Amino acid sequence: DEDTHVALLVSLPSFLPREIKSPVRTAQIAPTILEQLGLNPKSLEAVVKEMTPTLPGLGPLVGDDDYAKLRQGAQSSRP
Repeated sequence: DEDTHVALLVSLPSFLPREIKSPVRTAQIAPTILEQLGLNPKSLEAVVKEMTPTLPGLGPLVGDDDYAKLRQGAQSSRP
């Protein structure tokens, strides 16, 4: 069933491949991305209302060095 089995791929140079076997919901993707970027997932009203947890088992996807590089790249590409 395509609504139940949705693949989520995350690719970063420092990220080791792994498979998360616990059931998750697509609603967990946005709060997880915010958390990984160092932002508060509860800034999303839907996360607060639905008490949406972040995805389990991912740990930090972006290390301090990677995060600094991402921020530097984002800031240098601004007009």
